[in-house]
Amino acid sequence: MSENVPENLSPEEYAGKIFEISGVKFEPEIAADLWEKILQHKWLLSRFDCIIPVGGLNDDERRTILEYYLSRLNTGEIDIDRIVKDTSRFTPADIQYLFEQVAQFAFEHEIAKKEDHKVTTETIFQIMPRVRPSMTDEILEEFERDSQTYARV
Repeated sequence: MSENVPENLSPEEYAGKIFEISGVKFEPEIAADLWEKILQHKWLLSRFDCIIPVGGLNDDERRTILEYYLSRLNTGEIDIDRIVKDTSRFTPADIQYLFEQVAQFAFEHEIAKKEDHKVTTETIFQIMPRVRPSMTDEILEEFERDSQTYARV
């Protein structure tokens, strides 16, 4: 438990603290877990409406974003399935940054070589190690737990 919260509080007391702050009632066990998360993330406690778990992208969502960015480039041979598979931990912002780097690389290549440079799957995989994905297994597992714990349906 965080050092800011006495360890001797009961789950019911955590539920009471959250209710005082937000007017929202939680089961005591959920409140105890939630209180730690609030402190861990240093959320402002002045307003507390709901928890919205946000997880990673599925293959179709990533494919849509990848196709959008690929459509803006001068492309050669692209294995979209391979790129979708290897970007499983990428957020939309990570994908955008990856394609900014790919576009910059292609631009610099065209200027230096004074020739057309088509972006290929290999070009993308050459740049990909420079872009660290934001999602980790831990983050995705926490998302799954939070989705189960806080779902209202």
